[in-house]
This record gives sequence, structure tokens and C-alpha cells, in this order.
Amino acid sequence: MLVCVLALAAPAAAQAAPPRLKVPSRISLDALATAGLPVRLEVAPRKRAVRFALRERAGKAALAARWAVPRGGRIAIAWRLAPRLLTRLGPGRYLVEARAVSNRRRQSRRVLRVHVRFMASTGDPIAAPAPEMTGHGAGPQRSLALHSTSSEPFVDARGRPTPMVGFNVMPVWSSEPGRTWEQARYDQIAARGFTAARFVLHWDDFESLRGAFSATSLSTLDTAIARAKAAGLRVILDCIHLWGPGGLQDVPAWARTGDSVTTVVTNGGGYLRMLAGRYRDEAAVAAYDLVNEPYRFPIDQNSVLRAYDQLIGQVREVDPDKIVLIEPTYGDTSVAGALADFSNLKRRTNVVYSLHDYFAGGDDDGYTADGRQKGNYAWDGVTGYPAPDPGALEAHLRVHVDKLRAAGIPLWIGEFGIGAEVAGHDRWIADKVALFKRYGLGRAWWEYRTTDPFSATLPDGAWQPWIDLLGA
Repeated sequence: MLVCVLALAAPAAAQAAPPRLKVPSRISLDALATAGLPVRLEVAPRKRAVRFALRERAGKAALAARWAVPRGGRIAIAWRLAPRLLTRLGPGRYLVEARAVSNRRRQSRRVLRVHVRFMASTGDPIAAPAPEMTGHGAGPQRSLALHSTSSEPFVDARGRPTPMVGFNVMPVWSSEPGRTWEQARYDQIAARGFTAARFVLHWDDFESLRGAFSATSLSTLDTAIARAKAAGLRVILDCIHLWGPGGLQDVPAWARTGDSVTTVVTNGGGYLRMLAGRYRDEAAVAAYDLVNEPYRFPIDQNSVLRAYDQLIGQVREVDPDKIVLIEPTYGDTSVAGALADFSNLKRRTNVVYSLHDYFAGGDDDGYTADGRQKGNYAWDGVTGYPAPDPGALEAHLRVHVDKLRAAGIPLWIGEFGIGAEVAGHDRWIADKVALFKRYGLGRAWWEYRTTDPFSATLPDGAWQPWIDLLGA
């Protein structure tokens, strides 16, 4: 996002905050056609109107112009260009100008200018944003929001499936509050052809005290979302990332009561509603993955489905539309037969099922009769794939595919990965990705950068030599 700040003339004794013009640093031509160009401007309250102009460069005749009237000292519009102009525009660098007037006779001598790059259409009309458009009041972005169908997890406003292939990313760092990945990291992901980032969030970074939400963590998350969006990526918020003993490693101490599922249902609603209220109008946030790998033993898929139904109901109080993800117990346990009755999930509109698929063979389908994992699983970072068995990998996936088809719920792979240098590393990735592609499944590698053996990048930030196997 580019920001141009110029001071308009004002008496020194009453100097107002300088105006700021913000437009995307880049936007696809598809986005221009479907939703317009997001433009935001802050001006002095005395200004009556602003004239915006689009030019190829300074001094050239305006390709298009429009007037807008500030409300509360701000303008936030989706500038829709004429169809005949859109047919003439090609990829390249353009200039957006803004000139404010205080009355019909007095026009500012200063012009605010910001460059924007129009990108070739990609089939995904997401536009890079101004960070200020994150959260409430970003109504024009609703036209860019995704929805789900009974068979497709992510679909755009035209009904076209939207590929979601990328990485798990940790945007808020518990040990370094306020710091996050720089813009170049998201640009690197997008430049390789990936389209999505699943943001792994730790509940206690945001609500260490009941009802007191960390301004630092939220601001950091806002920045990360804006940077991902500026790169053209969609974000899935992994809102409550359960892990560690009992899944309670990064759950606030005040919230813990019973097991992880009881804890989240009892005390997680306020946090989830806060996130939903903050990002409900942010098109770059494609979905909320409410709870990562619900820990409950003995395995009870039906009680977990009922828990999800309660949480979805709380989220829908503030965000009735955005996609919500659910997961099986522990992220990957069997839902075959009577183990899971999806009638326990009453709220299914814009609901997607997310599987964390680390299965590496060693069993016919990877499950015991009571739903537990059986065979080899690569989530520990040391288990390999020495005896390739793509048939078993498919049988494992089909347990979920078949059950979900009957329930009318689409599937996405929220995590998959295998440790570096284990036997059969590259073959496992190749077999998994080929399988996911055959079933038309998007996916997120665990993870983009980590000191654990799953990292897709090297310590210097360069890609691992096997990155092309992930098949963006």
C-alpha cells in the first residue's frame, strides 16, 4: 500500500492533520471490472468535495475522473471505471490524483498523487487494500468476499472456484510483540504462484485477561493482513490454535476449564466475536478457522460438532456471512460411519471442513475402528515415507471425502507437511499434492518459516530446493 502525504494550506495556528490518499499498490484488471478501485482519502472537514483523476502519468490527460464528498473528513469509495475504458486499459503503472476544494471558487493548488499498478487478470479479483479499510465500514469490499457451496470451499461472487494454496504463517510473535513478517515475505509467496496464508494465532497473545484484548497484537495482525492482501493473498485466520499438552499450551490461564473443547465453548466466544467483528468486512480475510485440532479423548466427533455449532452461532451474531472452518478431533481422526453424525452441525451455510493430513502409509486407511490414528504420520517431523503407498494415502483421504459429500460440506486441507531429510520426503510431497489436485483440493503447507524441520524456507529466507513440489 502506497501512502502519499502532502500538506494543504492551512493557518499555522490551526494546522490540521495532513491529508492522506490511499489506493492499492496493485490491483488486477478483474478486480477493477467487478468491484472497482478502492480509494480512501482523509481531508480537512472544511473541504466540500474532492476531484479524483486517473492518468497514465503526471501531465497526461485524465483517463477518468469523478467527484466525491467527504463524510466526517473522510472519503472511502470503490471507483468503478467505465466499461469502455476498461477494455482499453492494459497492465501497467498508473497515477491516481486527488484535489480538494473548500467551495466552488477555491480549489487547492496541491494535488495528492499515488501510483497504482494494474495487473493482468488472474481469475481471482482480489484487490490490495489500504490498511484502514480493514474492519468495520469497508462495505465496498463485500463484493470481493468469498463464499462456499456444498462442493467447493471457496467461490467468488461470479460462482468461480477460487484456488487457496499456500502456507501456514505465524504473523504475531509472542516473544517479540509488535513485530511481524515484512512485506517482502508475502510478495515472495505470491511471486511463486501461491494464493493463501493460514494465519496461526495464539489466543493468549490477544486475550491474556478476560475481555481485555491486546491493542499491540491486534495492530500487528492488522499489519500482517494488509501486507498479505497487498501481495494479492487471501488469509484464513486460525483463531484458536490449540496445541501442546491437552491443547492448552497457548490458551489463557483464566479461560481453562475442563478439556480444550469445554474451555473454548465456555470462554472463547468473546474472543471469536471480537475477531469476527473486526474483520467481517475485510475481503482479504477469507475465513475463520475457529479452533485448531480440538483435543478431546476419548474421541467424540459428535460432541465436537455440537461445540462447533455453538461457536458458529456466536460468530454469526456479528458476522453472518464469512466462511467458517471446522475440523475433526485432533485435526485428523476418522469420521467414518457412526463415528460422526453431521446432523449435529445445524449451521452449515458457508461452512468448510478442514483436514490436517500428515498420513504417510503403514495402514490401509490410517485409522482404527474407534477413529484413532493408525500407521505412519509425519506430523512428528521424524517419520518418513520409505515405502511409497499412494493407494493408502487416497484411502485415507476418501474417508473424509465420502462422508463430506453425503453431508454437503466442502473440504480444504488446512495443514500437511513432512520433516526435512526424512526417508521419502520428496516422494511423499509429490504423492500428496498429486492426490489433492486430483480431488481439486486447496491446501496449506505447515509451515512457511519455522526452526522445526517443516520449514518451506531456509534461514536466509530463500525457498527450500523442493518448493516446486508443492504445486502452486
